[in-house]
Amino acid sequence: MACLADITIDEIKKMSLEELMDLPIVTSSKKNKKQFNESASVYIITQEDISRSGVTSLPDALRLAPGVHVARISANQWAISIHGFNERFSNKLLVLIDGRSVYSPLFSGVYWDAQDVLLENVQRIEIVRGSAAALWGSNAVNGVINIITYSAKDTQGIEATAGYGTEEKGFGSLRFGGALGENTHYRIHGKHYNRDDGGTFDQQPANDHSSMTSGGIRVDTNFTDNQSLSITGNAYDGKMGQAGDVPDLFSPAFTRFIHDNVRLSGENILARWANQEDHKSWALQVYFDHTSREDSVLGNQEVNITDLDFQRHFGWSNQEIAWGFQYRYVNNKLNPGTIVRLNPKERDTHLYSGFISDEISLFSDQFKLNFASRFEHNDLTGFEIQPTARMTWLINESNTFWGAISRSVRVPSISEQDSIFEPKIRDNGIPAVINIAGNKGFVSEKIISYELGYRAQFSRKIQLDIAAFYSAHDDLRTFEQNNIYFLQNPFRVIVPMDFGNKMKGESYGVDLSANWYVNSWWRINAGYSYAITDLHLKNASRDTISLVLPVFVNSPEQMMSLRSSWDVQKDWRVDLWMRYVDRLKSTYVAAYTNMDARIAWKASRNIELSVIGQNLLDKQQLQFFRDTATGLNNSEVQRSVYFKMKLDF
Repeated sequence: MACLADITIDEIKKMSLEELMDLPIVTSSKKNKKQFNESASVYIITQEDISRSGVTSLPDALRLAPGVHVARISANQWAISIHGFNERFSNKLLVLIDGRSVYSPLFSGVYWDAQDVLLENVQRIEIVRGSAAALWGSNAVNGVINIITYSAKDTQGIEATAGYGTEEKGFGSLRFGGALGENTHYRIHGKHYNRDDGGTFDQQPANDHSSMTSGGIRVDTNFTDNQSLSITGNAYDGKMGQAGDVPDLFSPAFTRFIHDNVRLSGENILARWANQEDHKSWALQVYFDHTSREDSVLGNQEVNITDLDFQRHFGWSNQEIAWGFQYRYVNNKLNPGTIVRLNPKERDTHLYSGFISDEISLFSDQFKLNFASRFEHNDLTGFEIQPTARMTWLINESNTFWGAISRSVRVPSISEQDSIFEPKIRDNGIPAVINIAGNKGFVSEKIISYELGYRAQFSRKIQLDIAAFYSAHDDLRTFEQNNIYFLQNPFRVIVPMDFGNKMKGESYGVDLSANWYVNSWWRINAGYSYAITDLHLKNASRDTISLVLPVFVNSPEQMMSLRSSWDVQKDWRVDLWMRYVDRLKSTYVAAYTNMDARIAWKASRNIELSVIGQNLLDKQQLQFFRDTATGLNNSEVQRSVYFKMKLDF
């Protein structure tokens, strides 16, 4: 089976729906495997999908996948999750960019504002909905998002983009690709954007404009037909505005209004040495990632990650065996902010892990069994084991049935063991400080997941994918209240709490996607998801706030998406995208329906002009309610229009 990296952009654009379903993917099994044969709920967002949708950021591109809840908190913050549990720091979702994890070990989640990927470089986004911890480790509880960029060989020449709009206040990028020899290629890119404030919510100023400059380089070389080396480096620098009333006990109103910027920057470098042959391969990957944030509310953060990963795959008789090991060293620093501090403020952690996977083919490859497990040791909870058992039944060339049972864990973040979190509420004129202390005894959250799926290729034009899941959760995070006391100078009520593990529950639902190639010039994509989360406190819990906080149940029960891609003429394209998102019960965010539209004209072989309208059905809308603990203001997503020019040489 050929690697997807060996297939050119033009070849992918010419493929039929049936051929696209045969493309090899890597995220769900850590080896090249046809999507149609996968024993997991997998969805692929292609470069063609990204381009034709007109999205301008990576989070907005993820809306293309059914089952992924993407909510814009403000003009520069997002909440993204799979199968519930959505919040700004969604802690049950692992996100990778070219194999480099961007999951923050400090706060358990992803800073989406820092993931300024050049979308024109993205070859595809592979999304696994459901547990993938057996192969990818802790925190891949409800899914994995793997952003994979093109090789340098596939991005030769010059490409430039520029645009301007009502919310996108100017953006542009420049990419250049060249060759250093017959077997060595490189590319260099730079980009910049300015984004306007979001819509005013509850008559409060948003001050959530943002701007960022980023760049990167990639070099790919082939030593032989089978052996290759890839080196990638990226850097970024930006600022994100914020405003709101933050706690201040010495102020007459017990709050202080801030109107400032979060400064963020980072650099990373990754090297991957791989050997790919028929039925056997190996890869050695190492990367270093430095991130820095200056945030007056959450503190000045610095995280340095060094990661080494090796994996091996080979065939033996009727089995496909994969194994690997990983070592990760993380240095975390946090200087106190308005409401958060760490004790100690600097900590080093080490992760040692390995996995093994055995896929057995039976009955002339019609039936496959896969047994895999991840074994790891971390400094926060010690030894963890995360096994899975999966089954695939290839009924015939057009129908596949699969099922899986998995155990996964969500390892605590540094902040859940070391932090002192002190938001404030005002109660009848008396300041009350909620003092949430880290708990060294806080253990991993545990999840047992059951999945069933069915894929059908009804014809060369129609394809259906449906997957159902049920997950049992235990030892979920709670806020255990202790005895209230009072302090003087100034007088205040102290409500002490500790992080605990005294909640359990279940989540269940279904994801559905369908593709219809009506004819050679019209394609329709449809998606639907349904998810329920039902949680309960254990009898010994003293928690009084978790079940009413948006952190646990702030996800919609239903989401729907319908996209139409129409090649009107040879040089004209029209794309329409309708979305429905159900209400968020815990924060009373209303359900909404919205639409994006894109019209593009290929003016010449090298020039494309397009106009894009986003969120066209509402002047502005609230998609997510920011947690009240920080005191920062919300904003609403506004209707917008922007123009874009793209040049290729």
